[in-house]
Amino acid sequence: MLKVIIVDDEYKVCQVILNIIDWKEMGFEIVAVATNGIDAYDLIVEHNPDVLITDIRMPGLNGIELIKKTVDSHPDISFMLISGYAEFEYAQKAIKYGVEHYLLKPIKKEDLIEALEKISKQYYEKLKSQEAQQYINSELTHNREIIRSGLMNTLLFEPDFFNNTSIDIINTQYLCNFKPGQFQVVIFKCDKKLNRAGNSQDKILLKKLSDVISSIYSKQLNELILNDTDYDIICILNFDCNSNCNNIHKVVFKEACKYADAYGSSIITLGLGSIETDISNITGSLNAAIITIKSRIIIGNDKIISYKDNSFNNKSIEKILTNNKKQNLINYIETNNKNEIKNWFLDLQTQISKNNINNIMIIINLLDKIKEIILMVYFNLNEERDAVSSFIQDLDIKLYHANSLDELINIFCDAVISLFANFFSKISTGRSKTIQMIKQYISENYSKPIKLHEVATLANYSTSYFSIIFKQVVGVTFSDYLINIRINAAKNLLRTTRLNILDISQQVGYNDIKNFTKLFRKNVGVKPSSYRKLYK
Repeated sequence: MLKVIIVDDEYKVCQVILNIIDWKEMGFEIVAVATNGIDAYDLIVEHNPDVLITDIRMPGLNGIELIKKTVDSHPDISFMLISGYAEFEYAQKAIKYGVEHYLLKPIKKEDLIEALEKISKQYYEKLKSQEAQQYINSELTHNREIIRSGLMNTLLFEPDFFNNTSIDIINTQYLCNFKPGQFQVVIFKCDKKLNRAGNSQDKILLKKLSDVISSIYSKQLNELILNDTDYDIICILNFDCNSNCNNIHKVVFKEACKYADAYGSSIITLGLGSIETDISNITGSLNAAIITIKSRIIIGNDKIISYKDNSFNNKSIEKILTNNKKQNLINYIETNNKNEIKNWFLDLQTQISKNNINNIMIIINLLDKIKEIILMVYFNLNEERDAVSSFIQDLDIKLYHANSLDELINIFCDAVISLFANFFSKISTGRSKTIQMIKQYISENYSKPIKLHEVATLANYSTSYFSIIFKQVVGVTFSDYLINIRINAAKNLLRTTRLNILDISQQVGYNDIKNFTKLFRKNVGVKPSSYRKLYK
């Protein structure tokens, strides 16, 4: 409904206009009636109408003066001027104020309907045009933000782009407004106080934090690029050369913590990357920010952590991750010994504490080395890459969320146990049939040269994995099993035939009689010749 105010110093004229047509049916609503220009203007301010129908000659404030005053404060109102033939000169003056519709006295129903239809058409066409323009503006703003956010994606996934790239190129390509000065990447990390599961409240908090961070930083910076994920907010900042960055960070962090406290479930940590004077070095600031935010598991959260205020040098980890400890982990994983894997990680945590390691780079390096061991073992057991690739990605995200060193180690341990438990579970059903097939193959071919890697290939397993599952299923190593089959066959030939020992040795797969005799005596307790004498 379009709102209408009627103004005429003759009450009867107002009543005629009110009752001459069905206003509601035409899509209009009379919200007020006035008999002078002064009262009319007050009603205009109160009701903010879409249409004003006014007489020209009125006491206090005439129609032309009312229109002039209204145009200044309510420019979107459509005006309809009521005039007589003698007042045509006044009506002409109204043209410069945008008046397009006139009614001659006495007012005729068809003239009023025609004028209202034109006003209604103009109103909705204008509204449609405004909505279209708003949509275009909204799309342009949205697309601009998409292009600008692409800079963050480039920094995260294509960092080489920034090498020797000028500010002008970046500004042009990503619609930014970077200026020479100081450049820095900072990360706001939201850690859960209790339950680590994300929910709608977390998303609301991150949106609020993004708005707060953006509103404060924007007032102090040349440029701000902000990207929020499900668990953190990453910002590229561009300060003037003389800006006190630390004071600005403190203000933003204080406000961010207020919002986090209001929601009650999250702790905020701000990791500051290195300050660079050339935007082409911004990737270094990003890497520094990632290191500082990870260091909260040692330094603690609920604070600002600056890269320049902490020592993140890399040190040797050989005292903790010895060759013997590496081999133990490999053995425990290959045998799917969950309890020993847990104990291994508990001991790792003890060693970290015992050696007083409070350097995040050592922890990161340590975990990377353990990942290498996990990958090596997995690939030795299985050539499938997809599962372990997904495992590493999920693990990195979980480790990034860790709130303490204890939680970090527990996450890693549980992930390793889960990965290999799933692996061994998937292959347990078919491996017994496979080993049975291999045993049949050995019984039919023991007289020929049999190599471990050839049998593993026959089973479609890697050599190391075949060795593991063969012992798990059969109870002895592949080598011991093959020797046992051959020695038993030799014993049978010694008891039932007159073949000389050299021929028997060759028939059971040993061309070297000395080696055959040595193995026979080791397994039976006597030489082949002595064994034959027992059965003469």
